[in-house]
Amino acid sequence: MEVAHKSNGEIKTKENDAESAALYDVLEKLPKPNVKYRLNSNQKYWYNYFGQELVLTNKLTKVDLVHLVTLSVAMSIYSESVKTMNEKGYDGGVVQTFKSNAQQISPHIVVQNKQLPIIKEISAHFGFGFKDRSKLKNVKSPDSGQYSLFKDIMKELHG
Repeated sequence: MEVAHKSNGEIKTKENDAESAALYDVLEKLPKPNVKYRLNSNQKYWYNYFGQELVLTNKLTKVDLVHLVTLSVAMSIYSESVKTMNEKGYDGGVVQTFKSNAQQISPHIVVQNKQLPIIKEISAHFGFGFKDRSKLKNVKSPDSGQYSLFKDIMKELHG
C-alpha cells in the first residue's frame, strides 16, 4: 500500500480503497485492544487510561493503536516492578544482597531502567510532556490576507 499525504491533510491511496484510508481516520471512541495482543488486566488498564486521553485530543488513529499497546505493556511492566520493589523495601527491592554479603542492583531496578526509554519514546510520540506537546502543534493554514507572490508567478508561467 502506497500512501501519500496531501498538503491540505487529505490522504490519497494508490488503491483508493476505503479500508486503507480508514487507517488514518481520527478515532472518536477508543476501540477495545485487539485480542491477538492478549493483554492482561493491568495492560488493559493502561491501554484505557492513555487511550481515553488520546481520544480527547482528536488525533488518535488506528495506526497509533500499536504504539498505544506498546506503551501499555511497558507501563504495566514498569508499574508491577515498582510495586514489587516497594513491597520488598530497600533490601531485596532496590539492592540484592547475596549470602556472601556481596550486593548489586536488584532485577526490579534493571527492569524499570529497560522500560523507561520505551515509555519516554512513546510518550514523546503522543506528546505527553510539555516539551513534546509544543512540537505537535497543528500547522496553521496560511493567512488568507497574506499576498501570495507564488500564485502570481505560477499564473504568469502557466496561465
